[in-house]
Amino acid sequence: MVVMALLAWSQRSHVILKVGSPSNLYLTSLYIRITDMFNNYKEIHLSVKSRPAFNVSGITPTADGAALIRSYTEVDYPFDEQQLRDMGKSDMIISLVSAVCSNLHLLELPEWQPPVPRVLNSGGAVLDLAPDGNNDFGTLDEVSAAAFNQSLDPATLAVQDVMSNMTALIRGVVENDLVNGTRKGDKLLTSLISNAFTNLAAKPQFINLDTKANLIYLSKIVGEDALDIENTTEDQSAQIETTSGEVYYMFQAVVNSAVPDDLNQVRPVGDLKSGRTQIENMLSVIGQNISTDNSMMSPTERAFLYMKMQLQLAFQTDEQKNVAREAAKMAIALGKNIQDKLKVCSTCSNEDSNKTNQLVKKNTAKIIQNDVIPTNTSSFRLDGLHTALGSMGTGDELVSVSAYEFNENVFMYDEDGTSSFVTSNILRIDVKTSVKRVTPGFLTFEQNVQTPDAETIKPEVDEEDASEFMYHQFIYQKATDFVCIIALPLGGNNFTDYLVYIKFGGPPSIIDYNLKWTIHQDKNWQICIPPQQMKGNTGLIHLAVRLSENKKEISYNFTLITVACLTWEEDAAKWHSDKCTLEWLPQSNKISCFCQDVTDMVFANSFFVAPNSIDFATVFLKFSPLSQAAVLGTLISMLLIYIIAIVVLKRLDRRDTLKWGITPLRDNLIDDKNYYIIKVYTGMRRGAGTTSRIAFILTGSKGDTGVRELFDGIRTEVSTGSVMSFFMATKAHLGDIKHLYIWHDNSGEDDSDSWYPNQVEVFDIEKRNRYTFVIERWLSLETSLEALIDAIPSGLPVQFESRFFYQTRDRLSESHMWVSILYRPQISSFTRVQRSSCALVYIFLTMISNAMFFNPEPEYQSPPLIQVGPLRFTAKQNDTEFGYSVTSLKFIFETTEANLHFFKICFREQAFFRYCVIDKVYCLCYTFIILQIYISLVCALMTTPVTMILIFIFKRTKCKQSTEKTSYSCTGSKCMCPYGALCLRKSDKSEKYEVMLKSRMLSSAIPDFNGGLYLPGWFMYVAWFLFFLGTMVPALFILLYSMEWGKQKSEEWLTTFFMSLLESMFFVDPIMVICLAFILALLIRTNKADTNVDTAIIVSRYKEMMGDGGDAISSSIKVLKSIQEDHMSYMTTPRTVDLPLEGSDLEQAANKHRQHVQLMTTIKDTLFNLFFMLIILTICFSNRDSRSYLHYTETVNTIVEPLKMPHFHSISTPGDLFVWLDTSVIPSLFPEFDMNGAPLHWTVKQFTTGYVNLRLGPPRLRQLRTKKGTCDIPYIGKVSCYGEYTILDEEEKNYCIGWQTTPCPKLHYVYNVSVDAWTFKSAFEVWGLHIPGEYTTYGGGGYIATLDVGRDNSVAILNELFKNLWIDRQTRAVMFEFTLYNGATNMFIYNVFLVEFPETGGAFTSFSIYPIRVYTHQGASGTLTLICEIAFAIYLIVLLIKICIRIYQQRCGYFKQFWQVYEIVMLVTGVTSIVIYAIRLVLTAVTIDKFKTDRRQFVDFSHIVLWDQVLVSFLAILVFMATLRILEVFATTKKVGAVVKVFQDCGKDLFWYGITFLYIFMGFCFLGMLLFGSELFSYSTVYQCMGTLFTSMIGKSKFTEINETQPILAKVYFMFYILTVVFFVLTIFLSILGASIDKVVHDIREDTREDIIEIMMNKIKSLFGKPTTTKEKANMDTKQII
Repeated sequence: MVVMALLAWSQRSHVILKVGSPSNLYLTSLYIRITDMFNNYKEIHLSVKSRPAFNVSGITPTADGAALIRSYTEVDYPFDEQQLRDMGKSDMIISLVSAVCSNLHLLELPEWQPPVPRVLNSGGAVLDLAPDGNNDFGTLDEVSAAAFNQSLDPATLAVQDVMSNMTALIRGVVENDLVNGTRKGDKLLTSLISNAFTNLAAKPQFINLDTKANLIYLSKIVGEDALDIENTTEDQSAQIETTSGEVYYMFQAVVNSAVPDDLNQVRPVGDLKSGRTQIENMLSVIGQNISTDNSMMSPTERAFLYMKMQLQLAFQTDEQKNVAREAAKMAIALGKNIQDKLKVCSTCSNEDSNKTNQLVKKNTAKIIQNDVIPTNTSSFRLDGLHTALGSMGTGDELVSVSAYEFNENVFMYDEDGTSSFVTSNILRIDVKTSVKRVTPGFLTFEQNVQTPDAETIKPEVDEEDASEFMYHQFIYQKATDFVCIIALPLGGNNFTDYLVYIKFGGPPSIIDYNLKWTIHQDKNWQICIPPQQMKGNTGLIHLAVRLSENKKEISYNFTLITVACLTWEEDAAKWHSDKCTLEWLPQSNKISCFCQDVTDMVFANSFFVAPNSIDFATVFLKFSPLSQAAVLGTLISMLLIYIIAIVVLKRLDRRDTLKWGITPLRDNLIDDKNYYIIKVYTGMRRGAGTTSRIAFILTGSKGDTGVRELFDGIRTEVSTGSVMSFFMATKAHLGDIKHLYIWHDNSGEDDSDSWYPNQVEVFDIEKRNRYTFVIERWLSLETSLEALIDAIPSGLPVQFESRFFYQTRDRLSESHMWVSILYRPQISSFTRVQRSSCALVYIFLTMISNAMFFNPEPEYQSPPLIQVGPLRFTAKQNDTEFGYSVTSLKFIFETTEANLHFFKICFREQAFFRYCVIDKVYCLCYTFIILQIYISLVCALMTTPVTMILIFIFKRTKCKQSTEKTSYSCTGSKCMCPYGALCLRKSDKSEKYEVMLKSRMLSSAIPDFNGGLYLPGWFMYVAWFLFFLGTMVPALFILLYSMEWGKQKSEEWLTTFFMSLLESMFFVDPIMVICLAFILALLIRTNKADTNVDTAIIVSRYKEMMGDGGDAISSSIKVLKSIQEDHMSYMTTPRTVDLPLEGSDLEQAANKHRQHVQLMTTIKDTLFNLFFMLIILTICFSNRDSRSYLHYTETVNTIVEPLKMPHFHSISTPGDLFVWLDTSVIPSLFPEFDMNGAPLHWTVKQFTTGYVNLRLGPPRLRQLRTKKGTCDIPYIGKVSCYGEYTILDEEEKNYCIGWQTTPCPKLHYVYNVSVDAWTFKSAFEVWGLHIPGEYTTYGGGGYIATLDVGRDNSVAILNELFKNLWIDRQTRAVMFEFTLYNGATNMFIYNVFLVEFPETGGAFTSFSIYPIRVYTHQGASGTLTLICEIAFAIYLIVLLIKICIRIYQQRCGYFKQFWQVYEIVMLVTGVTSIVIYAIRLVLTAVTIDKFKTDRRQFVDFSHIVLWDQVLVSFLAILVFMATLRILEVFATTKKVGAVVKVFQDCGKDLFWYGITFLYIFMGFCFLGMLLFGSELFSYSTVYQCMGTLFTSMIGKSKFTEINETQPILAKVYFMFYILTVVFFVLTIFLSILGASIDKVVHDIREDTREDIIEIMMNKIKSLFGKPTTTKEKANMDTKQII
């Protein structure tokens, strides 16, 4: 070091030296020149040691080290005024600064270990963990205080203070000497100052933010002054180059110091969820050996601390960005100034200069455009220079190019955080012609990057992994980066590429992936994926390399980076990565970028080695069928069910031929020669069939049939929904049939006595005419046992009701997939076995078509809400999974109707539909519709053709007719007759019944085809082959799909499919059948005729049976045999035909039947109503629990009235409220220590005291305020006052802390914890409800202070609120709310504590505790509740149908009966209860989801509590109504009816009595309020008076309290009230009731009808009384036979 000094001979002088170089033993060269008055001088050279002023190695980052540093800077140097004047005060100060800085720069402080260990200390991710994890470091409060207040060591803070003082000294020199003084333009001074600035900024960690701002300001002044070189004739090249170098290094040092080292670590954190996610991602990638299980701090508290630090760091970052912005402006301005000075200097060239790193190149535009210009770490070529010069440019213009690099990213003040990803030096380029600066629109630049060391991967591929993948995962930080991968195989290999698969949401597979790329050998085993392909997905990305065949044995070097070329735009303050294309050159450790549309000539790159690891969690993906038990078991079960079904259905197919057969009536005579076929349709209603004897008379234009019995001698029952055909013979032709008179004798037992026929068809074989008789009514004692119906000839329209029921029957029996299997229509060659086979093929084809379009979400684990075997019902299905609209396609077994039913949408992808709510809604919705149409067509093409072909072959293949004749011969002692049904043995009764019926059948078992296309018999083999392919092939692919999905997704797909199938079977299909039947009934006005029966064959078979057509002997034998058989039939099954009952017989039978029906109805309704009550009570008590009271008392004992603590009801001032919260509430809600004083684990801290109730989210305080106003008081004037609170006029302004007016300082949001408590939030924003208090009702919004999830932060919030007077004169109410959950009882406890501060002063306290149960399906009792809820819903559906039918039948008369209106009210109440239940369930799900998303969010159960109370109220009403409904059962009894009649008789009198009583009662209420209301609470309002007087009326008097306040008035008032109301008014009421009771009792005694209770008792006695004798029984049988 050389120091030049001017010394006076006679004086002692001091020289301030910098510390010498430590590497040269601190030696400094000192040159001294001694000059006399004649300017003669002598130079002396001295070599001295300039040591540090203190022991540098002894300084530690502690308070002792800080004290030593401060003592050094406080030395009193021996400078006197004359010496400073001789040497120059400014120079001496600058020398002092340089000396101090040289001492401090030698400090190498040991690494600072803060009180809070920072495992992930980048960006403020402070964790209370040691590097090995699981160590405790105190509570959240301690960790937070240590993290925020001790982030820097004391020694560094001391050095920063020293540097700040030094900067202040230099600022004084600059402002006094350069700006305002006489040394402006002094190059020596500016040189000294610039060197001092360089020394000051040498170590940025020793400079605080204020010092940086000072340095930037001063550097601009000093640099401009230094570069202000006067134009002279002398050569100034040396001075220009020297000054430029000094200024360049000065602003580089200042810029480097202005950019903080940790700024590139800032991460945006929006909420706790994102904070926890960031911490978990960092731990998973760079901290895999760290566990947080045993930490004292909970993950939520840690995320809160992380978020809080990020907020403060963001504030500090904004300040640092502002400083960096000013530094950038200063550096760019000085850089341009340097360029201008060097440009005009003709002899200056610094391309290879060692004085500065700012390159300035001067040449013609043509040469510069084609030249590659290098800098320290970059090089560039100005490809667009000629274009930038414009059309006037020739290429010969002189152009100067300035280029320099910033070691730090000074352009870090962008808004999107891209600057934090810059990893290279910042290249700044300036291009200037002789007249202007230009910006080339495009250029190419290269920058050096260090290619990372590759990781050698030894393949480990599971043999069961069908994808043959090696799995990796990496963090993709920025969505604008390229992802570059190198996979270099090691050793010898014979392949040329690798396949790489990428999936964003989870591990990829060979089927399920998002990106697929090929790494080729000819491209150096390298690929770069552009950011557009990554589609904005950041975070954890899963990658897999496919290692098929011999690749599994070869290791490979794996390298993965993310990189981007960046350009800066100053106007937008943004780094752009989309303006450059990129090429990575790993062999030369460079990246090459070609950029277009450049606005500012600033360039950089981001180059990250993306942390990646082998994903061992998914490397062994199991595709074993053993894990697919649900799907495999379902397929096997369906096949087994089909096999069992065809065994049963085959037998039913054999019986169908008997059901279709035409049998002759038993009363046909041999000589009858005119033939008719009668077809009887019985309704499909409950109890529509009958076993009563049916008779009819058919009348035509030429006569009638006489009384005929509808009986063939075998079939004794007309079953429900049956179609029975009979062959009738008459002696003479009836002509055109006009009428049908039909009846039955009501001889059936129990419910088989009545009959409901739909219609009767009569076919005249001779004339080929068909007549229809539409009956559609009950033939019973309640209506009529007979019916006279007019005929409707063929071709004439049938009434709509009959057509509708006919079409409904036909659609269900022929065209519906499931019903047609169970209820096969008449005369159809399409058997049940074939129908079930087609159904199985259709189900399998539908399953595979839906599986092809199933697009599941990424793999997740979510517990099912309900799981029944393999069926899983999860909330995830409703939220993110799409639902299949798998409606059960009907089997359209007629070709003309097929195309109308098969094309239905079979799939709906909700994941796509979600995007229809963003900006391009119309385009996306249109795309969605096109997608749905496409998918539905694909599904239809997969299912329809195969199924239709199979149906066509089955229906149109001609079967071989059976020519075998059935004969019956009876052998055995007990066989008495050939046709009597009663003579059969029990062992073979069913089989012989079929044989007997076949022997009497006249029609063919399977109808012949009378025309149309039909196929030969061998086509049946083709059909069964198609059936085999249609089931086995889809089953195989379904199993493969399920293997690829995994267990959980397969089960959820299976659940979705079967739920949709059940929905179709029980809801969609019946509705479609009814709608189709309705449309066809409107369009087709006649019923379809049966054309499949050959009447000629029927007549010939009948004649053959009667002995007609053979020789005389054989005919006689057949006739005699027929007569014998008919005789035996009449003997074994005697059936006689009586005329319909009439007169007294009909009335007696009707009465007896009515009594029987009424008795059975009473029993049935009683049992049904009791069952309904049981269901309602089960549902009610599932929502309430006897332990609710225990929860209530627990809260009261711990918070409302805690032992030896302030009680809630003792609050009278705001201070009392804070004391109660701090001493009674917070310790109870936030326990910290157990009973032994040991700290609790964070998992236990989530519970309240006692560790039984889980705290859901933090508690919150909500304040309602009144507006500030003025009052005009007489004689006083206007004063400030605060009136009463009203919801419509409440305070709604936003304030800063302390109720200061807005805008608020930014520091409030960073360093305070109660900022939100001073901002008003409306009821709509917080979803709040009005709350009634004792004084008034308060709104649902207010000023809300949400306490934290931890005790320390909650106390800090309360203290801050108290300190800043959150509760003041404007406060009218404060509500404290919190929610608990008790897992043992499965109950939520929502608590509201209200403190009202009225304008009169004082406080009113009230509280509400609501224990509720919203999850009612947990455990065994929950299953019972679920079953009862389903039964309740089914009951309401049945009740709705019943009411609709009765309204249709009775019209307006339905509403005239009390109990029928009562049923409507019950139905409406029940449906309303279901709707409210659904609302409560949805609200609960939404609330709990919000809690899971952010555990610091308040869990507001107010809405859930409201709807729960409404639900319980409706359920209570239902219970009450169901209980009273028992009265309906016994309403016809005399005793129950007497009660009703009493009130009916005196109802009018009671009405007028009630009005009089109310008038008198209200008069006493008003009087009491006026007399005692000002002193007694019980008389303060009209409502209080009403309650007080009513209790007095029933004997609970409050006379004492009014007697103590007003003794005389109280006695008069009370005596008058008792005499008037109790003794007079109530006596009138009893008199009215007594008179009505006497009248009703008299009427009952005169009623001689038998009571239903008496009938029931007689029935019970008959069960245990004397049995009927044999003689009495024989007499009854004889009477019945007669």
